[in-house]
Amino acid sequence: MNQSTLFQPLQQAQFTELCIALYERELLHLSREGPDNALFLKRRLASLPFYVERAAHALNRIQTPLLLDTQNASWQSKQKLKPPAAKHDPQGLQNWLQKHARLALVVPVQSEQQGIVSVMLDSIDRISEAGVHVNQYGWFDWQGQPIAKNQQSCLLLKPDKASMSAACCGHQWAVSGRVAPRTLNLREVLLAATLRWPKFTSVQWLPD
Repeated sequence: MNQSTLFQPLQQAQFTELCIALYERELLHLSREGPDNALFLKRRLASLPFYVERAAHALNRIQTPLLLDTQNASWQSKQKLKPPAAKHDPQGLQNWLQKHARLALVVPVQSEQQGIVSVMLDSIDRISEAGVHVNQYGWFDWQGQPIAKNQQSCLLLKPDKASMSAACCGHQWAVSGRVAPRTLNLREVLLAATLRWPKFTSVQWLPD
């Protein structure tokens, strides 16, 4: 389904497909990487229906050039030959951040783990003279470099069509080239649903 058809009446069958896919994915994630504390796990499971339904509604309603695969609750687009960091412009990112950075703004972070390069979605939760702090990946200076030594495999990217498409679609690369896309977790799906294409300079709230 092309997202240009948004704001049409939500079809129950499509909504159900999205919910099932999101439930299955998140339950698998919790079984592998969920909290060990039983109380925390119960809380996560109790809140799951609320967030799954919000994500399913948002997947249908947000305006994006990406294609939505309802059976897998994922977006699709043509993958570039190289990761977005190949065209990283430190000064361009600094200019963009100093003009547009604000709390809750979603930004892409390129990360390399075990030889696989991925682009993740994260959100700005602090801003200082030194740079910006994103919720999951920590502090970055204005030119996108990680400030903490243990985050040297990460790079903050300028939000644009290429970097955001790669993040939303789970595109990945190895030394040999493109590899199979990863599956976004529920948190990333919800973050992606707040994006305002094509400029990414503001946040849209999720539909109730």
